[in-house]
Amino acid sequence: MISWGPENHTPDRVKKQIEGKISIDITITVRTQENLNESTPPPNITRYNPNLGSPFKKVPNFKRKQKMA
Repeated sequence: MISWGPENHTPDRVKKQIEGKISIDITITVRTQENLNESTPPPNITRYNPNLGSPFKKVPNFKRKQKMA
């Protein structure tokens, strides 16, 4: 358990991991705010097109097939 406050006993390793995560989140947020005026999305983001159908495939229910056989 991590305790926060003036007398916390958090090891340095845990503090560094938390600080690293916070800096990564801040960096991502700043980049998102800078790119709000772009007309096209970045190449790794594709827009949703309802005419193409779902990108997810149905997973067959193997338990039901085994019971029916």
